[in-house]
Amino acid sequence: MQPHHPPPPSDAASRAAPQGQPNRPWEVYTVRDKGERAFWTKIGAAFKNADGSFRVLLDALPVNGSLTILPPKE
Repeated sequence: MQPHHPPPPSDAASRAAPQGQPNRPWEVYTVRDKGERAFWTKIGAAFKNADGSFRVLLDALPVNGSLTILPPKE
């Protein structure tokens, strides 16, 4: 049985932020634990789509396979 995937949006407008609200980027990090310290490295940005999903753009791939996505700062 094939997994269900929603159809892609039909156009770029359907991926935009709600009208009147800027689509500010969320910050994407990878976090490496080194003993008692954690090192956060920014590796990309995420944009919230109108349907609540995210489009994630990465400049690097996390070695540990884990992403931490933080909302835009006020």
